[in-house]
Amino acid sequence: MIRVRQLFSTIALCSVLAVVAAGCHKKVPPPAPAPPPTTPSTAPVTPPPPPPPPGPSPAPAPRPLSEDEIFARKSVQQLNDERPLDDVYFDPATKTISIKIKSDGSATFITQFIGTRKGVSIDSEKVGMTFDTISGRNPTYTLTGNELYVRALITSSKPPVNPSLKDQKKQAWTQPVTWKSE
Repeated sequence: MIRVRQLFSTIALCSVLAVVAAGCHKKVPPPAPAPPPTTPSTAPVTPPPPPPPPGPSPAPAPRPLSEDEIFARKSVQQLNDERPLDDVYFDPATKTISIKIKSDGSATFITQFIGTRKGVSIDSEKVGMTFDTISGRNPTYTLTGNELYVRALITSSKPPVNPSLKDQKKQAWTQPVTWKSE
């Protein structure tokens, strides 16, 4: 039995030594991969040039001018040339408003003398009533002394350049005239 034990001890010792010896040796590196196949050499290809930078963006469209801006850009002569009236005159001696309207081709004119009589209540329908209506280019109105004010509304038979309303006609207002009896 001692022999069997010696035999097993020897086998165990050899096995341990074999395992230790196997772990201590150097590993052989795997073979390097084969190099890629070489292609025949050609002249180096240059990449295409980059596209040119985009040009400047276009300026935004200008906004339309307001009526105030259009008015501010006009000279006094241009404004005078545009006015439809040649003259508006009040003669205090005769208490008469006289208007001379510029010719406008084939246009005809109607002038309404509008005002409010003295003693009329502010909420009355008689505020701003028509005192007289005259056709032609030289209307006149003589104040009676019973008016708080009178002003003229001149209406042409022609439409304005840029009408705001359907069937609108060119119109001009005068400033109100007041007359005080003494």
